[in-house]
Amino acid sequence: MTSPAQTNPATLQSFVPRPLIEWLDRDGLPERGPVATSADLVIWMADLVRFTPLSEELVRSDHRRTEAVKDVLNEFFDRATDSVTEHGGSVLRFMGDAVLAAWRVEPGE
Repeated sequence: MTSPAQTNPATLQSFVPRPLIEWLDRDGLPERGPVATSADLVIWMADLVRFTPLSEELVRSDHRRTEAVKDVLNEFFDRATDSVTEHGGSVLRFMGDAVLAAWRVEPGE
């Protein structure tokens, strides 16, 4: 028996982050139909405080500074991703200057 994640992963992934699909798939999803399930998760969201004014100031002072804005974001995303994965979490989304991550809490933890 194949799960929805195995049958049509691209469709499901366009709506649900891959780590959540893997967690649900591990629990065994029915082949079709709506699914309701619950799981204990730790959700973490982090963003760069005052990033919008910083980026506006950098670009206003010199339009070539857009590289600096990109570099700040990339450094933040790299560090956040490394930290999340090192602690067993999964990054779910990057949203502007923010990161959304989750950890599944297994029974007994």
